[in-house]
Amino acid sequence: MSQCVFDDALTCIYCGYRARKPKTHRQCGVEHPATAKEMLRGYAAALARWLGAGRPTRTDAETDRLFEICEQCPRYDRDRSACSLCGCRVSRGGWAVVNKIRMATEDCPLGKWAATPTDAPSKLRVGILTPNLLVGGVESWLASLVREWRLRGEVEPIVGHVGSAASADTLSVARVARWAPIVSGANIEGCHKVASGQLAAATVAAAVDVLVVWSIAADTLARCRGPRIVGVSHGCGDWWMQAAAPYVDHWAAVHDVAAAPCPAPAKIIGNGVDLDRCQSTLTVGEARQRLGLPVGGKVVGYVGRFSPEKRIRSIVTSVEHLPPNWSIVMVGRGSDRPVASDRVIVVDAVEHVGDVWRACDVGVVASDAEGYCLSAVECLAAGVPLASTRVGVVADVWPHVGRIPQPACPSDVAAGVLEAHRIGVDDHLRQWVETQSAARMAADWAGWLASVTPSSDQLNP
Repeated sequence: MSQCVFDDALTCIYCGYRARKPKTHRQCGVEHPATAKEMLRGYAAALARWLGAGRPTRTDAETDRLFEICEQCPRYDRDRSACSLCGCRVSRGGWAVVNKIRMATEDCPLGKWAATPTDAPSKLRVGILTPNLLVGGVESWLASLVREWRLRGEVEPIVGHVGSAASADTLSVARVARWAPIVSGANIEGCHKVASGQLAAATVAAAVDVLVVWSIAADTLARCRGPRIVGVSHGCGDWWMQAAAPYVDHWAAVHDVAAAPCPAPAKIIGNGVDLDRCQSTLTVGEARQRLGLPVGGKVVGYVGRFSPEKRIRSIVTSVEHLPPNWSIVMVGRGSDRPVASDRVIVVDAVEHVGDVWRACDVGVVASDAEGYCLSAVECLAAGVPLASTRVGVVADVWPHVGRIPQPACPSDVAAGVLEAHRIGVDDHLRQWVETQSAARMAADWAGWLASVTPSSDQLNP
């Protein structure tokens, strides 16, 4: 039962009990919804019991059976997907760490259902810690990875976001949250809120067998006790790696180029793209109309983050060196947002990039450096010729694309675009794109993580 809640006259607003002194703690004689403090205290106690028992988790069938009881209960808050009596989240799906009904150690507060025995989970439980959930290649990598794991049924993923609310974008959050729960220290729609980013990291670490991290500070990793920790390089630099090295058991990288800053030899697991996301059912005219592009003429497309190292201004200014019937569409979000003009159209980031590429004759990448360069592969997967600097995975197919020297100046970008338009997409590129699928990437990651992770018996003796 809940505790009495006293008003200024020290009288319980539910049962009418009169306390003799402030800060009295007394079990209330009348059932009432849990307060915020009681919810937090109850959840913390439930989590401690679950972890102490070795994280026994109910099966989907057991959870479904109990949830049917909860749905009929007048204490079930459908708007919050929670029990109004204890305040804890109760839903049909989701991880036990964010769904109390999954914890085999917990009972219904009203005694309507009892804990049921269950076998230890057979799937590999993988936590992923990220400082950002913005629009970019790393976030696309994350979204594709958890999606493929869910579809394959081999891995149970959960994501921890340790950054601020400003470091999350609604589009990326929605893409990830569709396939994996997100625990965050920030108040973000679609995420499960905890008190801080460090607590989000510790919560995820407590629920998994292995933890995959990048750009996470050492003091946060120090709180992630229990699972094996894998540090992964996306080519984002080495500012965090040296300090994090004492806490990292294994290193991985998304490409040979990205492995360079790792403090120890890294397992190379090539990035991959969701090939279905790169296709479109629209005609060229329909795709261009949606983007506000001219139906006739030629179109150069850029899809990605708007930031200085992407040489956004060189791409925009390259239109002055292209024939008059060429225009450019810039699709994305970021601090270095380009200025639109008669021949440069700027569009917000979109979920289905295939509809953007259907409108384009050439795709362009002018970056100074890339760990992998997801946008380039998505462009080629859509069947659109590519003009690019020699960055990331593009180095593997450099003779087959429109080549842009570094650093990319506007005239060189324009020359690369015209070269790409002339040579098109050959059979070598088409075959190579098939090797860059997200399905292959997810299988490689699942297999390797399982090989470096102790068995469930070793983790929970």
